[in-house]
Amino acid sequence: MKQNIIYRINPNTGEMGSFLDLPKAKNPGPTNSFGILGMDYSCDKKVMYVSSVSGSDLKTEYGRIFAISLNQGKPEIINQLNNIDGFAVCYGTLNSEKRLFFGRARTSDVYSIAVDEKGKFIGKPRFELTLV
Repeated sequence: MKQNIIYRINPNTGEMGSFLDLPKAKNPGPTNSFGILGMDYSCDKKVMYVSSVSGSDLKTEYGRIFAISLNQGKPEIINQLNNIDGFAVCYGTLNSEKRLFFGRARTSDVYSIAVDEKGKFIGKPRFELTLV
């Protein structure tokens, strides 16, 4: 299955090709055909944040949120959060602190996690709000 592949369009030829195949925590099962659900890019850090629910099932979250450095031209996974089914991701600043915000796919909760100067996650996710 190709649910965890990030594709890139070649600006010279217009052809789409595989850019990065993200590792799965578990092979997909019959109850979940989804993979990547959210992406955002930090221009100041040159880091792409990607959420995937690949491998999750009805009872267990096996999803991951990846921090992918694009500094050297070749994508490199520099950090990841495990066992979180993130629905969307958004990099931003809150009270002068760089954070990655993400929605939980199984609830209406929004969490965030601090991000260091290289784009890596610091500490544990923090609950921010509920969209109810």
